[in-house]
Amino acid sequence: MLAVVAGMVFLFMAGTVSGWFYLPTVLCFAVVVPMALVPAVGPALFGLVAAMGFFVPGLKYYRQRARKQG
Repeated sequence: MLAVVAGMVFLFMAGTVSGWFYLPTVLCFAVVVPMALVPAVGPALFGLVAAMGFFVPGLKYYRQRARKQG
C-alpha cells in the first residue's frame, strides 16, 4: 500500500511540478508486485525506488540552478 500511495504522490508532483516525475510514478506502481511477492525485500525495494525518484530530479534541478548562477 505504501508504494501505491507514493506513486500517487509522484503522479500529483508530475502534474504540478514537472512531467519528469511520471517515471518514478510508473516505477512505484511497478514495484508493488515484487514487494507483495517477496515481502522480506519489499521495504528495501520501495526505499530504492522512492530515493531515486527524489534524487534524480533533484540532481537535475540542482545542476540547472548551478549553471544559471555560474
